[in-house]
Order: sequence, then C-alpha cells, then structure tokens
Amino acid sequence: MDPTLQKRLIGASVLIVLAIIFVPMLLDGSEQTGSETLPLIIPDPPERDFETRVIPLDTTDPAPSSVAEAIGVAPAVDAAPTSNADALTTVDTQAPTRIDAVSGDAVSSVATDTKAPERAPIVSDPVVAKPATTPSPTAVSGRFLVSLGSYSNTANANALATQLRAAGYAVLTDTLAVNGQNATRLRIGPYATRGQAEAARLAVKQLRADLPAAISEVDDTPATDAPVTARSAASAQVWAVQVGAFKVETEANSKRDQLRQAGFAAFVEKINADAGTLWRVRIGPENKRSDADTVKAGVKRRFGIDGIVVPYP
Repeated sequence: MDPTLQKRLIGASVLIVLAIIFVPMLLDGSEQTGSETLPLIIPDPPERDFETRVIPLDTTDPAPSSVAEAIGVAPAVDAAPTSNADALTTVDTQAPTRIDAVSGDAVSSVATDTKAPERAPIVSDPVVAKPATTPSPTAVSGRFLVSLGSYSNTANANALATQLRAAGYAVLTDTLAVNGQNATRLRIGPYATRGQAEAARLAVKQLRADLPAAISEVDDTPATDAPVTARSAASAQVWAVQVGAFKVETEANSKRDQLRQAGFAAFVEKINADAGTLWRVRIGPENKRSDADTVKAGVKRRFGIDGIVVPYP
C-alpha cells in the first residue's frame, strides 16, 4: 500500500475516535451552562395555641373519709342548712339507721364531732434487780459428793452446815469414828455428774477458802438432807496418806510443794487440835485402800517418810 494513503487512513481513524469521544461532551455541556440557585431561608415555626391553667394546691373537695362515701352512698346525716357558716350544725338524732355498703350491718347514722379515745399509758411493774449470787449447781439424785471434812467439835460443824445451807447447798451430815473419837462429817450433794460436783467444790472454796473440799464418788447416795445409812457411809469412804502435821504453815506448804513436784497430789489441811492449830499434809484422796497403800510405799521409797493411811475426810 502506498505510504501516503496509509498515513491518511491512520489520521482519519484518529480523528474519528476523537470525534466519538469529544462530540458528546460538547453537546451535553451546552445544556448545563446555566446555574441553579437554592433558597436558604428557614421557614418560621408554625403558630400554636397555648393554654395556661392554674391548679390550686388546696383542693376544695375533701377526700372520701370512708368506703361508703368513695362508692357514692348518700350520707346519712340530715344537717339543717344555715346561712351563717360559723353557726353550729344541728343533727337530727332521730334519723333512721343506714346499712353500711361494705359490711351490710346496720350502723348508726348520727354524725358527731368525736375524738379518738386517748390510750391509757401502760404502766409496767418495776423490775427489781436480784442480788447476784453464786449458788452451787442444783443437787439432784446422783453419785458424786463434795466432802468438806470431819470435825470433832460438833458446834463448829453445825455452824458450818448452817452457813452452807444459807448459801443454798444441800448439806449431808453423819457421825463417824476418827482416831477413836466421834467426828461429824460434812458433805454437800449429791450431784449427777462430776462436772457439777467440781463446780460446787469451786464455789464452796470461794465461800470458805479454808475448807478441805474434795469430790468423792459413791454407789448409793440419799436424795434428801438426812443422815446417811451405814451402807452408804461405807461406800462413800475414801482414803488419804498423811505425811505429817506441822505447827508452821510455811513448812507444811513447802512439804506440799516438794511432794507435788514429785508427782503426788498433795494438799494442806488446817485443823484445830488440843495442842493448837496444826497444818497437816496429805496425799490423795484415793477410792481404794490398796491405791492408798501404793502411794504410801512410793512416798517411803522417794522421801523415806513413813506415811499413815487414814480415812478421808
């Protein structure tokens, strides 16, 4: 092909393509030459009709005072109308009775100006504080007693028994022979458990610190404050090992502490003898004589002291 013709064909093709692209743009742009202005004015709010109402706080119509008024039952009081508001209201006392709308019972229709009855003040009896006491646990039928010692002086034993009874304890007294002489033995109880007996023993020690209080267990104890029989006295017998009697209390306490350090249950008792006041040191008590003999042998072996097995208390 002729090069000149080829160049002309290419140029014609380029022109056709450009015409296809730009001619529609020129035609559309001629229609959009004008500009459109939009209004920016905000319309005024519509006018509304407002109504102002004043609501009084104190309403003139009282609330219904009863269920009958709330449901629209006609009032039963026929009050005579008066022109003066300050005048007294008259009441027709002969008005017929009406039927209550709720209960259906006939009620009086007389309307009177009544007041709620005043309630009488409740006067309670003054509470009297009872004096604080430390009584022993209540003594019941049981097998534990608290032994308080044997006394050769009957007057002293009776005075102590009276003091214990005044404190609220059930005291048992009986007579037995101690070292060939009659003595009065004092015990309190019986108690059902050892814990109750121990509480009573501690309370007695607070009342009289010099009393040799010890707990003994028996098989048959009386339930009342009466002399025990020979059978119960024998069953209540316990034993102790007497190590010695001292005229000086400090010596007795020293011996007691020495025995306690060795593992013996030693205690000191104060007695009034013919020679004067003595403090005797004992170990125990033991429920069986054989146990007391074993303790006596142990004291002999450890300290070289010949003890004496004696009834306790």
